[in-house]
Amino acid sequence: MKRIITPLCISVLLFFASVNYAPAQCMTLDVDLDERINSASLIVDGEVVAQNCFAQNGMIYTRNRVKVYKVLKGQVPDSGMISLVTLGGHVGDDMLEVNPSLQVTLGQSGMFMLKNWESKMYLAVYDGMGFISYDAINKTAQDIYHSYGDIKNEFLPLITGKINTEITQINTAFYEKPTFGRRAVPIITSLSASTIEAGNDKILTINGSNFESLQGTNGKVEFKDGNSGGTTWFEAIKYKSWSSTKIEVYVPSRAGTGTLRVTNINNESKVTSQSITVPFSNLNATFNDETSNPYVTQHKEDVGTNNDFIWQFNTTFFDSTDAKDAFIRSLENWRCGTLMPWNVSNLNTVVSNYEANDGINLVTWDNFKALPSNVLGRCYSRWQGCGATGSRKAYVNELDIVFNRSKNWHYALSNASGGKTDFVSVCTHELGHGHQLGHVISATKIMHFSIGANQTKRVLSTGDINGGNAVHARSVTAVCSRNAIVLLNSNNCSLVGSTVNFAANKTEACEEETIVFSDSTKGAGITWTWSFGANASPATAIGVGSHSVKYTSGGSKNVALTVTTLDGPVIETKNNYITVKNDPRVDAKAIFSNYGNNIFRFYSENGSNYTNKWFYNNDNDSLTADTIYLTFPSPGNYTVKLKASNACNDTTITINLTDWTDVVELKNTRIDVYPNPATSSIKINTQEHRFETVRILDLSGRVVLNQAFKANHNIDISTLQKGMYILQLQFNNTLISTKLIKE
Repeated sequence: MKRIITPLCISVLLFFASVNYAPAQCMTLDVDLDERINSASLIVDGEVVAQNCFAQNGMIYTRNRVKVYKVLKGQVPDSGMISLVTLGGHVGDDMLEVNPSLQVTLGQSGMFMLKNWESKMYLAVYDGMGFISYDAINKTAQDIYHSYGDIKNEFLPLITGKINTEITQINTAFYEKPTFGRRAVPIITSLSASTIEAGNDKILTINGSNFESLQGTNGKVEFKDGNSGGTTWFEAIKYKSWSSTKIEVYVPSRAGTGTLRVTNINNESKVTSQSITVPFSNLNATFNDETSNPYVTQHKEDVGTNNDFIWQFNTTFFDSTDAKDAFIRSLENWRCGTLMPWNVSNLNTVVSNYEANDGINLVTWDNFKALPSNVLGRCYSRWQGCGATGSRKAYVNELDIVFNRSKNWHYALSNASGGKTDFVSVCTHELGHGHQLGHVISATKIMHFSIGANQTKRVLSTGDINGGNAVHARSVTAVCSRNAIVLLNSNNCSLVGSTVNFAANKTEACEEETIVFSDSTKGAGITWTWSFGANASPATAIGVGSHSVKYTSGGSKNVALTVTTLDGPVIETKNNYITVKNDPRVDAKAIFSNYGNNIFRFYSENGSNYTNKWFYNNDNDSLTADTIYLTFPSPGNYTVKLKASNACNDTTITINLTDWTDVVELKNTRIDVYPNPATSSIKINTQEHRFETVRILDLSGRVVLNQAFKANHNIDISTLQKGMYILQLQFNNTLISTKLIKE
């Protein structure tokens, strides 16, 4: 709805065009105005009229073309244009945000106190303190710590009195142009919410009148700027609707607690009597072709192994034991507060260039390049974008944090005192930015833009935790073909005092049976190394797991887990933890024989190696034995199952008797065995003379006699043990059976 003045590049986080913008400042110190003036080689009054971003030595910068109104110190080219370089910006899908650092936007005006950089370009002295912004509506001047009153009548005389040089007029400033009679001023009757999040796609509705039906180029809603603690205004970037009686506006990332200011198309403004409370702010990214469509950011897996994010200490910082320990305490504060899977490598690095895009998430002192003396620390957030216009994603690709080594730091567990700055508080604040949180306006909160000597702010507020969780809600989903993070839990969030432990889903198993090992370490681990014992497959593993293991031999197995922590490796060994049984795996086999007269013999070929259980009659009946005899009521289709088992496993095989037919012509054949019972010999008399073989089987199915059949001949059974037997007569594949008793 509103015409946006679009810069050629977007300075990430601070990318909104507004003449009432204040620089992003966090964890900085105030600098006396005289000191700023004396440190500057060039001081000009001007307006940003063009921007472009460029990459150099792994960094992304924004070149701001400033149209000069007045020169108060130094000289400018005849063109009346100078170039101010600020940290951060946007090149393609690569984005860099630096907190704190000065960022300015198109149309923004103010006083620039500058020093030479390179190639006829300038930097602001003392970072954001080198810029004093102008409010175009009230025509006042202010920086993040001071208000200087009316630009023309109070501020400029103050500056010229200190410089004591003649001002050179180059162009006419907006505050020198005449103003016109006032028209209808906006009337604000209500706001739809008293508490609302910033930078999280939340819409605030403003009800009233005299907003005018069109927003135009002048219509805007401004919030108290969280980056300045509310001393300046910040203009919204995105609107849902604008009418004469209602405005629907997306609460921008930098909006803070306080009143709002509404300006209509006629450039008439009104400040609300009602305030809003902003409990937290999420950082947003904006692309060049979508300057009025901010995107929320999220985390992604860093190293591709544990769905986490690894910080690495520079060697000098690692050797600063007090600082390192304080940083770890701060990191643990966030880990256990929001369950963010941040880990710390136990391998320190000689790398100290925090401005390098090198894939190292660095924690370092400012050895590579000194920070401005008033800056306590900085967080460099490198974002990567992907996707089509209108549906893009932005994720954190790298984070670097640098601290000013020259400061008088307080590292101890006690509260800061003696004029020192609390290191843990500053760490926690900068990690909050890495967490993708912006500033809030509340001097007691961690994410307030500044901290002073003797102040201690280490406790995460409900807003901090809710803001982190809002980012996590997005981060647990994969983005741009990158794996999602996996959040921690209350048992593994601690970074100190780690207790290594693990468990298996079973401690007794058979050969080739799968056992699953899971880590249950309390506290933070950096690496996990497993050893599963003799004849394990795999024998070892890397990573937190879970891990599936099989053993190829029996016996007791020793299992060990080594977890590398910040204090070094911790080993947990469990001797004789796994017992693998020597019993072989079941490989059951079954055979059957048709004995005629609807009698079948079923036999487990493996015999007593296993427990054999037979199921028949539609599994309604069963027998436990190695061999069984079943008599079926009539020829037909039947199913018999054998379940063979041992201590390790079992196997079930199915025998289908399909359409078997008894021998009809033998059905009425009579067999006379005499004597029966017998002691030493028997004779067999039958009307059927085709039988070829006579066999006698014991009740286990073992054949104890097998010879050619001759009717009425004596058959010697003297060697048989007393008991019951089965006598069979056979020709071709046909059998007929009867019982025989030996006395």
